[in-house]
Amino acid sequence: MVTIFWLVLLYSIAIKGQEFPSLAESFPNGTLPLSDEKRLTQRLLTILQTTGKEGRPVLNYSQSNSVKFGLGLIQISLDEKEKILITSMWSQLKWKDFYLRWNPGDYGNISQVRLEADRVWIPDIMLYNTADPKNAARNALVMVQYTGELTWVPHQIFKSSCSIDVTNFPFDKQKCHMWFGSWTHSRREIDIELSFPEGIDLSTFQSDYKDSSEWDIVNPEAEKRYLPAMSLFASFLVLLLILVEAAPPTASSVPTLGLYYCFNMVIIMVAICLSSLVVNIHQCGNQSYKKVPTWARKILLQCLARVLGIKCCSKCKPFQRRFARRDTNGYTRDFTECTNLLPKSTFKSASGDISTTSIYLLECQLGELRVTLNEILKRIRLREEERLDQMESFYQWKSVAKVLDRLFFIIYVGVIAVSLAVLFPKPMASHIFSSSQTTKTAAGNNTN
Repeated sequence: MVTIFWLVLLYSIAIKGQEFPSLAESFPNGTLPLSDEKRLTQRLLTILQTTGKEGRPVLNYSQSNSVKFGLGLIQISLDEKEKILITSMWSQLKWKDFYLRWNPGDYGNISQVRLEADRVWIPDIMLYNTADPKNAARNALVMVQYTGELTWVPHQIFKSSCSIDVTNFPFDKQKCHMWFGSWTHSRREIDIELSFPEGIDLSTFQSDYKDSSEWDIVNPEAEKRYLPAMSLFASFLVLLLILVEAAPPTASSVPTLGLYYCFNMVIIMVAICLSSLVVNIHQCGNQSYKKVPTWARKILLQCLARVLGIKCCSKCKPFQRRFARRDTNGYTRDFTECTNLLPKSTFKSASGDISTTSIYLLECQLGELRVTLNEILKRIRLREEERLDQMESFYQWKSVAKVLDRLFFIIYVGVIAVSLAVLFPKPMASHIFSSSQTTKTAAGNNTN
């Protein structure tokens, strides 16, 4: 072990004592070869060092800079309590710098390069009604075209103030404004144009959209569709506990609101069971391929589906029509006439005599071929019938689940409406009746 240590130490000392030539000395002229992009970048940086990034890049002071400005929406949220609109966007700015132009033929047909944003002049377009004084764009390179056109697309998170109207809360609609403009330049110095007709490109919102942490879209056919109902059940349970804590312990009657909470909890449990039933019925076509019972087809798919306005088994009909055409196209006919396709008079020997043995042999081969073809066609027909039956049963079970889901939804809404009409008008009617009696008594006392 000690020997290995001393060998490594001696090797490192020997390497340290050697003098390696520098990168510049390895070339004949002592100069580093630069690519066309490197030469072009150095030329542009030299120009920027001479002109500086301060001041607008125009040849005449009276000339205005035309800046195209646009936003690409990624995510949006509204803090109603703090009255702040938070948006995640791509900012797009395009302008021209007359000093950063070149001939592509002199630099290997390079038409664009990228420079750091802190090296060039950038329009000071900011959000006027900002609620975040530290709003800053993330670092992004500036793309420079040979015509002098610069494009800068940084990612920014804007926090803007928004006036909130809570008259229709929680079903309110808010309209927030975002005001952008140059912070120090006037309109004569910087002319801002919109890159998009509405100012915001919503295609980025559809492609770069991020899921919200507060809610999620659940497929109606998903097996976890009962989870929102479980959360709602827990919410009603918490509200019921709060009501129990707030109510007097020696009260002789039960609050109507408590009855409503209990009734909703029962309805939610029933809805969870019915949702599980609908999901299981929907999965019957995928798992077992069992046919829908006759009574279910007559009652649900024929009667209730029409009443509820649901079209059933619309995807089964094309398969049935295609199968019917295939059944009559001549491929399944019997091959009994195949023996007449080759008359015996056509089979003759070299001397002109009829060869009976060859005719019998050919007839036997044709018979075996006919039987084989019939078996193949029967198997194809059976497989096609089985596939069509599976598809038909799949879409029928799916239609049954859709009809039951619509029926249970209508029943649920009706039960909730009836419960509201039965439970809550009673205390209001008694309150109105007692108020009218008090008014009549007071009026009678005043008359006396």
